[in-house]
This record gives sequence, structure tokens and C-alpha cells, in this order.
Amino acid sequence: MAKGERQASRKQRRDERKREREAAELANREADQRRRRILWITGVSTAALTLALYFADAPRALIGMTLLAGCGVLLTVGLGALGSGVKARDRSKAGNIDYGN
Repeated sequence: MAKGERQASRKQRRDERKREREAAELANREADQRRRRILWITGVSTAALTLALYFADAPRALIGMTLLAGCGVLLTVGLGALGSGVKARDRSKAGNIDYGN
């Protein structure tokens, strides 16, 4: 294999890695936007439902239960979004496993 061919091969691999990295960054940005959108929709819908019940003169207990359930859902969705954004650790090698010592 000639020197020129090796350099071309390296450049091709480098370009391919760069494209893969850019595609991964784009996918991460889109996933982050999706998570934020879901969180926003959950919070706004909880507030809207609670305010609608308040102005419709619903019993205070119903308003409180609606607010409590909405906050529970918001907390669950928020923690799920936070956890899904964490990158998994590499456990392919025994040396990468930390036993907490």
C-alpha cells in the first residue's frame, strides 16, 4: 500500500468519525428538545386544569388532588427526562467496573 493510499484511507476514516460525531450531537440535541417539550406540556396542562377547576368553582379537595397528581406526574416525567440524558458507563472491560471501594 502506498503512502498516498494510507493517507487517503486515514482521511476517509477521520471524515467518517466526524460525520458520526455530528450525527450523534444532532440526535442528542433533538432528544433534549423533546424532553423539554414534554416537561413544558406537562406543567402547563397541570396548571391549566387546576385553574379551570378553580374558576369553575369545583370543590377545593378536587383542586388540591388535581394539583397534587399533576405535580407527581411532573416530578416523574422530570426525573425520567433527567435520567434518560445520562450516558451509560462502559462496562465492556472488567477494569471499568467500580465496586465502590
